[in-house]
Amino acid sequence: NSGQIVTGGFISDQQVKGILARSDVRTYYSQRFESAYCVYEPNFYQTVTVWYQSAESLAVKLQLAKMFGVVEYVLE
Repeated sequence: NSGQIVTGGFISDQQVKGILARSDVRTYYSQRFESAYCVYEPNFYQTVTVWYQSAESLAVKLQLAKMFGVVEYVLE
């Protein structure tokens, strides 16, 4: 689709684990967004990008919350 996003949404943690276990997945970390993401190609005409919380990104977000005095938060 010439670079267009064709779908989006949430997936379960089990689905993320399955994707990360793929042999063709490439993982990255975005300093700008303090989030992990991965990229894989399920077929020759699609590329999938999945943003997810890694231990590193969660630690950074908790540190930022602490800096701003946040003492209660909910993880979903």
